[in-house]
This record gives sequence, C-alpha cells and structure tokens, in this order.
Amino acid sequence: MKGATMQYSFYSLAVLAALGFSTGHLSAAPEQNESASESIFQQLDKNSDGTLTAEEVPQEKMRFFDHLIRTGDHNKDGKLTIEEFEASLKQEDRKFPAAGD
Repeated sequence: MKGATMQYSFYSLAVLAALGFSTGHLSAAPEQNESASESIFQQLDKNSDGTLTAEEVPQEKMRFFDHLIRTGDHNKDGKLTIEEFEASLKQEDRKFPAAGD
C-alpha cells in the first residue's frame, strides 16, 4: 500500500484533524491525496522506525490513536505499520463513505 492513492471520507478527515494534522490540503479527490496518509504517518512516526506506538502520540490524542489501534492493529502488537494505519482509515471510510459514494 505504500504510496497508494487514498480517498478520504469525512470520518477519516475528522480522525486526522483530531490527531493534530491540518487537513486543509486533503480532499475527497483521490488524485490530491496520493501520499497524504504516508506523509501523516511519517509525521507521527517520531523515531522513524516504520511503526506508530502510543509513546509517539501526544496524550491528548490517545483516544483517537487507541481507536486506530483497535481497528487497524491486525497482528495485535500494539503498533501500527503504514499498511495497518491505511487499512484502519479505509475500514472507517467504509462505515462513513464520502458524499457521493
């Protein structure tokens, strides 16, 4: 999934905004979001080890990170890889599709 095009629903944009990211440059247009999720992942991955852990997320954002862990941590190691991160966002997008989907 690395570099995969991703279409964001309102829900995903809300989660990303809650994690503290400006979503002004993101839209529901897939061509404008080609590597947005990867960029956001890299910003969160403070130690650049390719995984997101609770230690890398500010305390006030833990509720949202915990939700991403519950929905995306497929191997149950308490970390999110870029693939798990994107899968979690896509899973939520299926629950809350973008307008017109």
